[in-house]
Amino acid sequence: MKEKSLQRFAEPLFKGPQTKFDLSLALAVTPRFIEKEVKLGHLRAVIIGSRSVRFLPVDIEAWLNARATRPPEASALVTAIK
Repeated sequence: MKEKSLQRFAEPLFKGPQTKFDLSLALAVTPRFIEKEVKLGHLRAVIIGSRSVRFLPVDIEAWLNARATRPPEASALVTAIK
């Protein structure tokens, strides 16, 4: 039973290439934010043709992992609680 519930965490967040609008909806950010991240070089995009851009799941996951905050250290938590 526990194996089934833990399997969902092993599945990728996104299945297949995403458009700028799909990605912005899924992450609750604006399409302009996605554009800025690409221009800054933080998020990798695949350009298809002259106007189509797609984001691969592996690139999205890497970008999200790079932006994730680190968990606070135990000593910082103890200090904060006191």
